[in-house]
Amino acid sequence: MKVLLTNDDGIGAEGLVMMARGLVSRGHEVLVTAPAFECSGESHRITLKSAISFRKRGFPVEVSGSYEVSGSPADCVKIGMLHLFPGGVELAVSGVNSGINVGVDVLYSGTVAAAREALIRGIGAIAVSAQGPNQDYALAVDTVLNLVDALRKTPLPSGVMLNVNVPRDARAKGGRVAVTYQDGNMFEEEGSVREDPAQGGMLLEFKSRVSSRRFPAGSDCRAVLDGEISATPLGLDLNRTDAADFLRGLLRS
Repeated sequence: MKVLLTNDDGIGAEGLVMMARGLVSRGHEVLVTAPAFECSGESHRITLKSAISFRKRGFPVEVSGSYEVSGSPADCVKIGMLHLFPGGVELAVSGVNSGINVGVDVLYSGTVAAAREALIRGIGAIAVSAQGPNQDYALAVDTVLNLVDALRKTPLPSGVMLNVNVPRDARAKGGRVAVTYQDGNMFEEEGSVREDPAQGGMLLEFKSRVSSRRFPAGSDCRAVLDGEISATPLGLDLNRTDAADFLRGLLRS
């Protein structure tokens, strides 16, 4: 299978290298296009007002090609699919990311956005993340490799990508994979403001901690907190058709 591999942690990230090694060991043709620098939290930013530079980069795994890109994770997918992988791509894999991407964080995640960019372009995709500290990249890679083997026989439905999250204690709890839905906010944020003595003005800094909320059964947040590997089918549809009647009434008023 022809696989486009990317991430948001940068082309030198451990999780990316391990995923490339795993895919190649299973006989897949792999092209790596990854950011030249860390792009965590950049969501689906794309470069519009300047040119995107990319160049060949040495890589510790024998892949079909490896390129570092000056732009975002979504830019990496665009370049890989439009210019670097002749004959097309059959699957895109984004990760393994350092840190989980569940609940509302899928909206912030560059890892998930890279997979979503492939989906926009009609290609099935898997985003995969491992919870830190002491991320179990090996288990994350094995989980994705098993999924890819299955997808060789039964491709993803049109318009569907998978968001896979591996808790740090998943192996100790049996490595079970739970099919989940995206829900909630795993983290609670606190902001602190202080003066900026160097530049003047003020500085705002955020700190986060795991939420004390009890997440519903079947959600991605709940699965990760319970030590289960979360596999969530996601798509591009942001519609809330249940609010259509509300909007019609609002307009009539």
